[in-house]
Amino acid sequence: GNDWYAEKSALLYAALLDAQDARTAAREQIIAVKASTRAELARRAARAKHCILQRFGEATLSLDEIAREACLSPYHLIRVFRQIAGATPMQFLTGVRMDAAHRLLAETKLSIGEITLRTGYSDRSAFFKAFRKRFGIAPSAAARTL
Repeated sequence: GNDWYAEKSALLYAALLDAQDARTAAREQIIAVKASTRAELARRAARAKHCILQRFGEATLSLDEIAREACLSPYHLIRVFRQIAGATPMQFLTGVRMDAAHRLLAETKLSIGEITLRTGYSDRSAFFKAFRKRFGIAPSAAARTL
């Protein structure tokens, strides 16, 4: 259960850190005069990523909570996060949730309803819509092909 999530989250976090290293130049795109300010904003965006990776399974995780964790206003977080990660915090959260759902379908015998809940969705239709948008097929179809 939780060990699986912890292991997968750690692997995903490591991959994201590698990707972040590749995006070091993106920090220079942050609109701030001082290098120290750019570095601080990048650090806060990294805190937001960490929060998302640790708490993606919580249905109540919101932009406001992520912004509080990063010590930025929601507006400022969106702007900085997009410059560094190439997506808004909520787009990133959806991606993390969908990747987790796909892995759970592939590696467990959990029901789609259980996977919906474990990946932070309380609304099954929202989960199905997000899954279909990301992978082009319904979760049940993906489960049959995996």
